[in-house]
Amino acid sequence: LKIDSANILWPNDPALYPDSVSHTLLSHFVELGPCQPTMSSFKNNEFPKSKDSTGKLISFHENFYFCKTLDNQTPVKRLWLCYSPSKDRIFCGTCKLFGLPKAKKQKLASIGSNDWTNLSRNITSRKPSRTSTSRDKSKLIQ
Repeated sequence: LKIDSANILWPNDPALYPDSVSHTLLSHFVELGPCQPTMSSFKNNEFPKSKDSTGKLISFHENFYFCKTLDNQTPVKRLWLCYSPSKDRIFCGTCKLFGLPKAKKQKLASIGSNDWTNLSRNITSRKPSRTSTSRDKSKLIQ
């Protein structure tokens, strides 16, 4: 039996979700919440870095978990946004777990994204579609 340390540290890593999730496992993932590790979770207290097309080192940053939508500028977490420590990619956890088949085929649900250069723009304009998740979410509540 091979045990991957990433599974122990981050059992809710979205890249490790199986394609087919039972009701029991779905409830377990919901209870764990989104995989949103902080820099202190990593070696050298920073997310893994990669080079962009210009050779500049870039990485994910935990500030992406938040958006400022309230009038008083109080930060609000993007609960749909999950970071995968095993793949160094972000995922839409809501789409991955609750999405209808079309939503599950979207890049952020299927393979995730590590386009750190354009991440802020991409996630600021993105919200999980109500139609892609409503039906499956209601199954969990029942």
